[in-house]
Amino acid sequence: SFLQSDDEKVQNPEKHNRWWGAEAQRWYILVGFSVLVSVFLYPNLTPSPHVYSRGDVAERDIKAVEEFLVENEELTEKSRQEAIKSLLPVYDFDPTGAGALTRLKESFAALRGSLKHEAPTFGLPSTVDPAEAMKVETTSAPVGAEDMEKFFELLGVSPRPDLFALLVEVGFSQRAEAIAAELMGDLLARGIVGNEEMLLKESANGVILHDIEKERDLVVNDIGRFFNMDSAIRHVSSMTGTGGLPADTDETTLAALELAKTLLRPNVTFNKRETQLRKDNAYKSVKPFYFRVKKGEMLVREGERITDEHLLKLAAQERLLKS
Repeated sequence: SFLQSDDEKVQNPEKHNRWWGAEAQRWYILVGFSVLVSVFLYPNLTPSPHVYSRGDVAERDIKAVEEFLVENEELTEKSRQEAIKSLLPVYDFDPTGAGALTRLKESFAALRGSLKHEAPTFGLPSTVDPAEAMKVETTSAPVGAEDMEKFFELLGVSPRPDLFALLVEVGFSQRAEAIAAELMGDLLARGIVGNEEMLLKESANGVILHDIEKERDLVVNDIGRFFNMDSAIRHVSSMTGTGGLPADTDETTLAALELAKTLLRPNVTFNKRETQLRKDNAYKSVKPFYFRVKKGEMLVREGERITDEHLLKLAAQERLLKS
């Protein structure tokens, strides 16, 4: 026995000192302190509650020790995914076609200046109409490779000698410029999409058309309004005969049509970065769904099969206890 009488202490001093002396007490303190440190540093060494998995059978009743909130992760994630799916893809829309009409105007003005110079009208007989004299005496300056390079450089397209010859023949007339500008303006206003397959695949409910010039969004539900490159070119080609222009279209109109087809470029493009950014914001905007567990509420009963909901509550209570 660790309890000793005074007589025993006197009779066995060595035995008493071995168990109760100052040295022994220091060891007791050291061992106790080590145990406490071990518990704090290695909490897993202490017995932990039984860890359940889905489908296990509860070994005992477990009640809530405190009131706490449990996130309904399944409902939260479902709501977030629905928020993402409700978003329409974003397409950038450039109604100017990267300044195509401006480039068209500048290139025609430059070539008309190179092609013609006016003959003087002074000293003409009074019977001669100055306007008629201008028509007769106006001469065409020779045009060459430099003029062609300059013209197509201003347009922003690769040189086409055949098209350039047509335009030279009609004198880069204002009528040719006007016809080409009108055709392109109509097509650009409706929109020419570069990847129609992607548009049809991802845009069943419509798209958000972001006007990069006016910095505003427009929801478009009818994606049939858009042209692709092939349909845009066919549309221009069809303008003769049944398309609104006479079947015996003159050279000026033919040159304008060919020019318009050459200048066409997609002006509706999928903005992957902006679409993903809006999806991320929509995902984050959905706040988590919680349900409240009251103190003393039965979390799981003995013999009950563990479900996902049980696991959520048990995990929340364990976190509460650890904190």
